Amino acid sequence: MAPLSSEQLGEGPREVSPLRITARLQGGLVKRIPIALDSLLMRVHALRANEAVPVRACDLRPIEIPVARSECGNVHLCSFSLDVAESHELRHKNRRPPIQEYLALTSSVKRVDISVSVDKMYRVPYSLQHVERDELTWYAMGDAEMIRDLLYDIHYLGKHTGWGHGKVAEWRVEPFDETWDGFPVALNGKPLRNLPRDWPGLASPKLGIRCLAPPYWMRESEVLCAIPG
Repeated sequence: MAPLSSEQLGEGPREVSPLRITARLQGGLVKRIPIALDSLLMRVHALRANEAVPVRACDLRPIEIPVARSECGNVHLCSFSLDVAESHELRHKNRRPPIQEYLALTSSVKRVDISVSVDKMYRVPYSLQHVERDELTWYAMGDAEMIRDLLYDIHYLGKHTGWGHGKVAEWRVEPFDETWDGFPVALNGKPLRNLPRDWPGLASPKLGIRCLAPPYWMRESEVLCAIPG
């Protein structure tokens, strides 16, 4: 089936229903915070439309994805990733300057400074996380067919994907009938994603300075909100 066009995606969800979305991984992944489903879907939409990455809040424009919005319109009704960590591995990201190649190319190199600039050598530690059943799970209210189409373009999750970490073996987008009060963004009074502080049903949630919508790294858009614990 051909991927949906940017015009079709811009229509928003055509049929909204409760969904459980699962990514089955091939091995571990590198992440420090939960992965936002709405951010993944917007990234694919922007790539298909050849849109530039915004650098300032004034550059942002609404991107419609096949996930329902809250009544206020500020929050997409989808959770952040849920998983249970089974184990962690300490790995290192290494970089060495190609000194032997320098010598082979020219005899004029007398000294290579490996402490600064482009030839800096480093050995940076990071944690490779293995999750239970090698699966990440999200819950959402959205259009299953359109979400499945977008996720087809997501092959890796997390950081250090160039090293092969976070490879997705399979995406599953399934109907979910076991909903609860607050589905899919809050459970037992706790947020499953960044939410406004006055979100109905929250009970003494953890607060933090975060963004309520993608891009979550843009500090200009941060506000005090309820965040997952």
